[in-house]
Order: sequence, then structure tokens, then C-alpha cells
Amino acid sequence: MYSAENYMWGWVAYSTGGLCLLFCLWLLVRKVGVKAIRHIILLLAAVVLFTPVTAYRDDPHLAPAFFVSLYEGLLASGDDLGFQRGLAPILAISFVAIIFYGLLRLLLSRFRKKPLPADERSDQISGDFNVALEEELKTESKAVVPKKAVSKEAVSTKAVSKKAVSKKTVPKKAVPKNAPIKK
Repeated sequence: MYSAENYMWGWVAYSTGGLCLLFCLWLLVRKVGVKAIRHIILLLAAVVLFTPVTAYRDDPHLAPAFFVSLYEGLLASGDDLGFQRGLAPILAISFVAIIFYGLLRLLLSRFRKKPLPADERSDQISGDFNVALEEELKTESKAVVPKKAVSKEAVSTKAVSKKAVSKKTVPKKAVPKNAPIKK
């Protein structure tokens, strides 16, 4: 018969191994698209691995229900219930865990604002910028430009660019008429 300290150290080693198994399971299911399915798979695995039951009917020490059920189902004979002694607590705790998970998801969805995905955030920011730019352009177009501000000598940009690009005409330096000529 094992002592309480032996059972405690057994649970420490078993829990470490169970956490490693849950981590490996998480690595396998992390790409599952639906978050609720991923969470339920991990939750049920944790319930199966960590649900305790008494190791023996007359012993108060606890052992993992999965292994107790497996041991009694395969090796026990006679009036023993076999798999049921460990399976009943696993099913009960699984049911309660899924109910609590559903309630928790429901409460969190009611109180939490959904953050915008990165694409929608950038669209919203660019949309806000576009709205602000349109408003600014509307206010500028409403402003009246005085007639004196418009130069009569203004030349269209197309005409200037055509002259500058043309190889035949080279822009001359403007020289005032009264300027002395240097030789």
C-alpha cells in the first residue's frame, strides 16, 4: 500500500505528463477554424486526463479515473462494474464542464466588444481619412477666389511641359529690355 506522500508525488508526475499531452494536443488542434470546437476538444481531454476517483473501493486516495476505469475494465473480474466506476465521473464532469464553458462564452460575448480585424481597422482609418479629406476639399471649393489673385499671364501646365520637352525650343533666359549688354 502506498502512503499519502507517494500518491501526491504520483499526481505531480502524472499532472506534468498530462500537461505535456495537452500541449501536444493544442499543437494539433490550434489550426482548427472554429474556436469553440478547439476549446471543447482541449476541455474534454483535460477532463479525461485529470478527473480523479478513489484508487480502490476501500482506499481514500485518489487516482486518475481514466486509468482506474481502464484497469478495472480490462483486468477486474466478478461483480465489479468494470469501466463504469471511472467512466461515470468522467461523463459527469464532462457534462458540467461543457455547460460551464457554454455559459462562460455566452457571458463573455455579451460583455466584450469585438475588436476589429486588422483589415477592417485599416479600412476604417483610411475611410476616416478620406471623409476628412473630402470635407476639407468641400470647404476649399466653397471659398471664393478673388479675381485679382488670378494672373492673366498664367499658362496651362500642358503648354509649358510641351515647350520644355521639345528639343527645338530651348527656354531663353529672361533679360530686361533696359539691361546693359555685357561683352
